[in-house]
Amino acid sequence: MDTEQETVLDYQTTDCILSFFWNLSDRIVIVPWLLGIGLVKTMLECLQKIPISSETARQIISIIHNISRHDEGTDELNKFDGLVILKNIQSNNSEALDNLKSLLVSMAIALLSTPKQIRSDNKRMNRILNQLLQITIQAAEAENHRGEYAFHVSEPLAVLTKLFVDDHSLEYVLSHAETEPQLDVTSTINLFVDLFMKFRGAFVQKNQLEQFTCTALLNILWSISFQDRYKTKLAQNKNFLKTIHSLAMDNGEETIDEYVPRSMESMPKAANGILYNLKEISDGKKTEISDSQLLSYTSDKKPMIMISYAHGNNLFCDRILIELEKKRSLFEIWIDRDHCTSNEDLWEKIALGIKQSNLVLCLLSQEYYDSKSCRKEATFAIKRQKSIIPVYLGEPGDCDWLELLKTIEATIKTTQTQPLQQPTEQHTIPTRSKKQTDTVTSTNFDGNGNNDKYSINHITFICRLISNNLNRIYFIYYFLLIILVLILLNHSNVSWTWRSLHPSFYAIYPAPSCCLPGVVYFRQTYIQVIDYLNSIKCHNGYAIDTAFDDLPKRIHLQTYLVEPNLVHHIGLYSRLRHMYINPYLLD
Repeated sequence: MDTEQETVLDYQTTDCILSFFWNLSDRIVIVPWLLGIGLVKTMLECLQKIPISSETARQIISIIHNISRHDEGTDELNKFDGLVILKNIQSNNSEALDNLKSLLVSMAIALLSTPKQIRSDNKRMNRILNQLLQITIQAAEAENHRGEYAFHVSEPLAVLTKLFVDDHSLEYVLSHAETEPQLDVTSTINLFVDLFMKFRGAFVQKNQLEQFTCTALLNILWSISFQDRYKTKLAQNKNFLKTIHSLAMDNGEETIDEYVPRSMESMPKAANGILYNLKEISDGKKTEISDSQLLSYTSDKKPMIMISYAHGNNLFCDRILIELEKKRSLFEIWIDRDHCTSNEDLWEKIALGIKQSNLVLCLLSQEYYDSKSCRKEATFAIKRQKSIIPVYLGEPGDCDWLELLKTIEATIKTTQTQPLQQPTEQHTIPTRSKKQTDTVTSTNFDGNGNNDKYSINHITFICRLISNNLNRIYFIYYFLLIILVLILLNHSNVSWTWRSLHPSFYAIYPAPSCCLPGVVYFRQTYIQVIDYLNSIKCHNGYAIDTAFDDLPKRIHLQTYLVEPNLVHHIGLYSRLRHMYINPYLLD
């Protein structure tokens, strides 16, 4: 029996711990705090050892899915072969996985995969795309914006944003997805547009979850606007265009500094990107910068090289700059980090830099392919018929939109013998946040090999950060525990109105041995209470050790001196007591 009780206790403890981490990781911004305690490695190891059909497995899979929604969590999961482990679990346990677990695993796999890995398993990925769109449809119709399995609409949208970097996934969802009811291209686009219009007010109400949802929808609509066959449907919606213009132009919009993953761009960048893609269609205006403006900036002394790159490749870009600086007497260099000090429209500066340049140097990597901002730069350079030199970081990545690689005259391939430790900040267009500025200015390449010192300082900083945050977590945990106790007390027989007693009744008197202290429960008639108090034979002037609510306000109190601090039945002790005395109950 003892063994069985210990087993039950262990299971309950494990369940509480997993529920605690599940709830914490549901807040994306808290995920980095959980990585320093080895949570990812532990969860992956446990998932491979326990029965996949168990409730514990569902909790662990949910934690892994939550962690995969943060870029740092994605990197940590891939560090411990999380993608391989999840694929093996899905392949080897197809019957044991119920629909919810299978969906969670599929969503995590999608967030951990590159576009090439996604396309390598079209059948499975098409199935997850169907599910994601179905949940989005259900959530769009629900008042609380939650679909099947209580997923908030932001959760499938975040995965779709990542998948829509690949044009094949976008094409499938718009034209071939199987849902109930079945949607055509126009209905699917309208679904995203209508959802966006619903969440448009999030930037006024300062709701973090709704702002994240709106940002995800803007990025999805931005992906759609890159497609010539679909963007006309966006351009025909005048209310939509008016709202996009408002978001792009109104600097008074107050947004919450909330986390945005690498697969997304911020609200103003996405809004301006949509306007750029639709501008010729929507109002007939050309997107070209005037020649007179160009002449005022162009130098006729040296040719100019413009560097287009993803901020996730800052260290490699630093190396390129070091080499180019050696030939600075032959040409000028244009790079966005030299033009990010003001609040002016950064995209306008980048477009001007492309126009001024004689050559565009594209540092191609998977981060570059995944960035809509980088896609915007490359598309503009192609339209301007600029000479482009692609520089591959390692092996060529996978990109279905960069068809220019087939016609480019020169190609430079770089092979890295060791992987670079690179920041994960995405390319920032057209506006720049403080976080992005700090990232760029802190990634200057150190040719003297001082990176070890930086790493040690960085690790020390992280350890301190985790320690501080763990204290906060403990505080929150005990605070919630106390709140829970108070809630339970509020629903018990205890009434708290005795706190309003007159101060004169808070005097404490030593009770004589003849008194039998007791607790009077308050949800009783006053007559019973009075009878009980009168039955206690004590010396005059001594305290009757008891507690009650508004009884002193309704009867003559001259003979009753009370201690209202005593609440026996939850284990709290009176200051007059040295031992616990069973309460006298009146029912």
